[in-house]
Amino acid sequence: MGDIIYNQTLSIVSGKSCNNNNTMMSEKDFELYPAEVLNLTDYNENLATRFSIPPNTTGLVLSTGTIAQIRVLVVKAANDLQLQLVNTNGTSQNITFLANRTSVIHGLLTGIIATNTTSSPIKGLIYVAGD
Repeated sequence: MGDIIYNQTLSIVSGKSCNNNNTMMSEKDFELYPAEVLNLTDYNENLATRFSIPPNTTGLVLSTGTIAQIRVLVVKAANDLQLQLVNTNGTSQNITFLANRTSVIHGLLTGIIATNTTSSPIKGLIYVAGD
């Protein structure tokens, strides 16, 4: 058993709203209820850090500390952020992580590569857990 404890609770309701009251759900397309609770205790390492991707930067490898295999990735950036995810099978194409949203990925990754093609820095935070 690892030293890190990771807890996550997820509840989803998605659907269509009435035109006269956007707070009411008139038709549910998908629902995850009751909330899914995930408690993991088998991670050995984690790292939480803030980042700033300089303007006009391609291929910046984000530090994951001593974690060789990332099993949880959490990203929240102030602007849309292009990341490539790396694992033993290769490197993905650029994936856009949307601004001001918390994105959580559970998988088996070995690296994260950032690109910023804008003229301003992209700031945010990243959390990784794994072995």
